[in-house]
Amino acid sequence: MATSISLAAQPRNASKTPRALRREQVIPGVVYGHNIEPKSVQFEAPALQRVVRRAGTSHLISLAVQGEDAPRNVLLREVQRDPVTSRILHVDLYATVAGEKIRITVPLVRRGASPAENLGGMVMQTLEALEVECLPEDMPEFVEIDLSRLETLHSRLTVANLAIPAHVEVLTPMDTEVAGITLARMKAEVEEVVAAPVEGEAVAAAATTEEAKKEEKAPGAAPGR
Repeated sequence: MATSISLAAQPRNASKTPRALRREQVIPGVVYGHNIEPKSVQFEAPALQRVVRRAGTSHLISLAVQGEDAPRNVLLREVQRDPVTSRILHVDLYATVAGEKIRITVPLVRRGASPAENLGGMVMQTLEALEVECLPEDMPEFVEIDLSRLETLHSRLTVANLAIPAHVEVLTPMDTEVAGITLARMKAEVEEVVAAPVEGEAVAAAATTEEAKKEEKAPGAAPGR
């Protein structure tokens, strides 16, 4: 289960615009959820930035809002950023309910080494995350990809080969490829194919130039201007 991360918030100061808040290093946000009335809140920018870096979409956050009796567990649903500076402009937090399942995206993390790499192969990961459904208390921080199972140059792993924690239902199709082995020399072959037309064009251009020179030297050729 993912480790809970703590975050403090205050009720939103409605007398100030979002831009004015951000000038004071305060970030606006909203907390919402099933059968929960949305609540506008605000965060100290440095604290929020640290939590966003750690939490991603698969960590429970223990949110303590000033004036409320107890913290509530929430998940990051959306982080709006400035397209130029990447500074956080606004966050949406989803409040979980005990006993109510949620759908989340869980990252895939490589573990171990592939024996196929000793045979000249390279590991290529083709899936970065799984979509799962579970209770908040059963939510995994990540799911491991056991690279030691990629033993030959033809090995591949699908979602069905992953060790899924108990009480977690995977929504990603089981036959979806997660990782496989590709030959290291294939990269060089692709580069050669890409470079070949360029080289051919250069040879053709050189031949055209040489032919033009011969025509200029030929008897009866028109003098150059």
